[in-house]
Amino acid sequence: MRRQILLTVLPKDVEELIAHIKSRHPVVVVKRSDPDSAAVEPLSALPTNGNDSLILWNRELLPELHRKRISGATAGDYYRIDVPAQPVLEFGTSFWGRWCGRPSLTQGRIYGVFENKSEDFSHWFEEITRHVRKAFYKNPAATLSGYVGPAAFELFRQGGLLSPAFLPPDTPEWRKFFDKEDLVRKRLNATSSA
Repeated sequence: MRRQILLTVLPKDVEELIAHIKSRHPVVVVKRSDPDSAAVEPLSALPTNGNDSLILWNRELLPELHRKRISGATAGDYYRIDVPAQPVLEFGTSFWGRWCGRPSLTQGRIYGVFENKSEDFSHWFEEITRHVRKAFYKNPAATLSGYVGPAAFELFRQGGLLSPAFLPPDTPEWRKFFDKEDLVRKRLNATSSA
């Protein structure tokens, strides 16, 4: 069984979420892949633009973690944490970009594979998702699910776009998608100012 919770976040939201997770468990944030090393080192600072796939490693559940060597046919070998085999969570943060000149955030996620894993691992994921549901907003975009961090929600209220997991092409269909989002924003801002 695989489970995920979709998130749209700015760096401030990521920092607050990681601080909450670390306040409850001995969690380390690491990069999922490394071109040169199987050794895993905690990140000294979180990435600010969602370019890296991160791993949330709870040392209560897994005292040691190593990357596995992957043979690349064209790009050479590299090392990657085996998410399906290990009790770790993949954390993909939002990518900050522009769509038709407007600021836009893509969806990220916290994702885990739960087959052949302990109940403690499942409980840890559920604890994180409960916190997200309390501390974040339901995604207000008309056709997207998931949750939006407080800083990302403020960006949305000020006109920023909430994209799916990619920056879409400029097509009539995607213009309609973001027109619906603009209507939701307009209603939300009208309600909050009343």
